[in-house]
Amino acid sequence: MAAIFSLAEWLNFQKFKSIPENVTLQLIQSKCVPALLYGLDVCLLNKSDINSLDFAVNQFFMKLFCTSDINIVSECQLMFNFKIPSEQLAQ
Repeated sequence: MAAIFSLAEWLNFQKFKSIPENVTLQLIQSKCVPALLYGLDVCLLNKSDINSLDFAVNQFFMKLFCTSDINIVSECQLMFNFKIPSEQLAQ
């Protein structure tokens, strides 16, 4: 989870608001989410563990899109074809 928040903080600190959201999300999807999910396929995760992973990603989306509405976050994830960890682990 630290990888996602570290990148989010770095992007905010560097004032990279000019970077398009799709580029930021592609960076998160290709670099941070694999680090977050690495090795979890051999672990027995309960629902609480999976919810914690989803929570980290949802919090990043809330920060990126300046919202606290989970419905907006869900729409953004759908529009950008971004799969949350629970969806990726289910595959």
